[in-house]
Amino acid sequence: MIPKPPYPQYACPQGNPLTCTEDSEKGSCSVCHFPGILSAKTKINGQNQYEIVDFLGQRGNGRLYKATNLSDQSACVLKEYVLPQQTFNSSQMAERREAFIQRSGISLADGRTQNFRLVMPLEAIPSPLSSSERYFLVYGGEYTHTTSLKQFLDHQSPLSVATIRNILSQILQSLEFMHQQQFRWISGQVQAGLLHGNLNLDSVLVAEKNPGLLVYLCDFYFWESLFTSPFAPQCRPAIAQDLQAVGTIAEYLTTASKDIQPPLDATQIESQSRSDLPLADQQFIQRLTGESDPPFETSEQARQALLSLPPVPPLDRPFSPVAAQKTIPTHPFRWWMGLILVYFFIGSVGIGWLYLRNQTKHSLVTEHIPCCIDQVANVPTGPVQFLAEKQGTWDFLYTQPHLLKRDTTLQRELNQAQALLQSWQYQPLSVSQDMLVANPPGAYGQKVMDLLNGDSANFIITNHADDIDPSFGVKPFAYNGIAVFVAFGYAQRENSLPRRLKGKITLQQLRGLYTGKIKNWRELGGPNRPVKVYFPNQDGLLRIFERKVLVDESSITAFREQIAIQTQPSRRISDQTCVGSFCGFTSTTLQLRSVIEDFEDRDAFSIGFDELNKVVNQCSVYPLALAEKGKSAISPFRLNNNRPVTPTTDLCNSKASYSVNNQALQNQTYPLTFSLNVVYARDNRRQPAGQTFANILKTQETQCWLQQIGLVPLRKISAKSECQAKPKTKP
Repeated sequence: MIPKPPYPQYACPQGNPLTCTEDSEKGSCSVCHFPGILSAKTKINGQNQYEIVDFLGQRGNGRLYKATNLSDQSACVLKEYVLPQQTFNSSQMAERREAFIQRSGISLADGRTQNFRLVMPLEAIPSPLSSSERYFLVYGGEYTHTTSLKQFLDHQSPLSVATIRNILSQILQSLEFMHQQQFRWISGQVQAGLLHGNLNLDSVLVAEKNPGLLVYLCDFYFWESLFTSPFAPQCRPAIAQDLQAVGTIAEYLTTASKDIQPPLDATQIESQSRSDLPLADQQFIQRLTGESDPPFETSEQARQALLSLPPVPPLDRPFSPVAAQKTIPTHPFRWWMGLILVYFFIGSVGIGWLYLRNQTKHSLVTEHIPCCIDQVANVPTGPVQFLAEKQGTWDFLYTQPHLLKRDTTLQRELNQAQALLQSWQYQPLSVSQDMLVANPPGAYGQKVMDLLNGDSANFIITNHADDIDPSFGVKPFAYNGIAVFVAFGYAQRENSLPRRLKGKITLQQLRGLYTGKIKNWRELGGPNRPVKVYFPNQDGLLRIFERKVLVDESSITAFREQIAIQTQPSRRISDQTCVGSFCGFTSTTLQLRSVIEDFEDRDAFSIGFDELNKVVNQCSVYPLALAEKGKSAISPFRLNNNRPVTPTTDLCNSKASYSVNNQALQNQTYPLTFSLNVVYARDNRRQPAGQTFANILKTQETQCWLQQIGLVPLRKISAKSECQAKPKTKP
């Protein structure tokens, strides 16, 4: 958790200047000179103007104010952070200011509007460069009617077992969402999973709804850590830390007295233990805190264990130490009343869950995208030069003829739709095959940033954004994926590999195949035949495969040793190079042909992978469904009747009846999904060519074209007519 900022340079009589209520006309405390609280009527300017109404107190590393949004007179809460000049030097202040701006907005990478009760600001207001001391996050709507869990316990403790379970379940559900989803910062950088890192009684908020309670999480590490004193020790958050923090919160929830105050030590826990707390709940909390084995590894695992606890006793009620000493007579009507209360509670939870599913008010602001290319404004006249990786996804789709229409390319269609694009120059970016072998992860991102910082290009189109610095803009415009395939073969054949594998493979099994640990198909339930491993000689795809499948350094090293052999310049004589059981191919067609020829002519069994858009209409191979650990397998293709492709599906006779599983790629449940992105430098001195081209690619008109050439659009295109008829613009 975030440590309290000591601010030792300020001689605050209270020990922590953030709790000081000393007001001063000079803007600082008259005693210790720490930046003081803001007085009523003070106005804060952001996208809107806000007026301070009252000081509410400290929470975490900041101070809370009740305020009014003057644009619509709505109530809101401002959280003020400070970077006092006696604690932070100028370089630390500049670094934290830039980080605050980059972290001021976050959303789901796939564009969905779910928030799972994570308290996100309506607006982030950085300090002016002239002062660099005060920063604000603006919260509105229902969050203005919440109280901290600590305040809630002061008035409601002790709690019933059912209420305790409800609160813990909602906290774990929010953490499960944070830990598993992909998020996009306002800079465009995509991050797989977020950690709270600062869970405590103050960063959990409670709203009393009718019926039930809603529990929210706030004050995340990625904000709070920016305003922690550099003199205070910090450690990077981890999933285990989040779960232990939930366990600590659970201990507070289960105490018998409301008078107990944090921090809670072992003696207090024992003295305040509750006789009515079921043993299963006690054991669950001990696993959360790590006091008993096995500890939970994920928030999902912890929540499933919570939901699997024995039912709450019908007579569950708030615990009373006095009442526990008395014998309470039972009557039939009281038993039935308790049962009715249980059913009412279950119904309340269900209603609450439906309510949460429909919450979108404080989620992402929907970006306005023009319908058609000629409606995109501010198209630079040139000179504009942009890059994409040679032989990569965009290079192929942008320049390959006949994909969209006969005797034309996507590049030509875009230039005809917007004449100003005709003066733009596209150049394939040559990336050495040796780069993947000789350089550590992040080398490609550094090369991209070096090119954009120089005069080589205005922007770059790439499949990779994870290792791009947040100071660069990243705008995704479509999805693609990696298809893993084996020879199709008919299901009736004895050695049909899709049938023997049940049409699927796990990422762990795939990792074993591509690191040489699995050498025979019978290890996976297949025939007794050696494995032949194929891959495309395309750096971009290999980088994605490393990041999503191989993951750990040892697996990547084992794979790169094979890649290094394939990519020796002296050996690259033909379009196919094989050493042992590993083969690299320069074209998708050659790789597909080799897979089927192995099966048909050589009684051999090989596995390969390539881009989905290049495999979707090929019936000689079968695309395996992929499964991550503990999750169901997801196929990259779906039949038109929305049923999955299986080994019994005759792909050759069903070419028009199946397509890419758009939904699985758009919500990124298919494990090997990746986005295509426009990356550009955030430099106001340059023409906004990157931003403008991204807007062109996200128009309905272009999204339809991208779908026709095999990519998955950012959003669902429900009717074919949307892609057939282009609305006429007014002259």
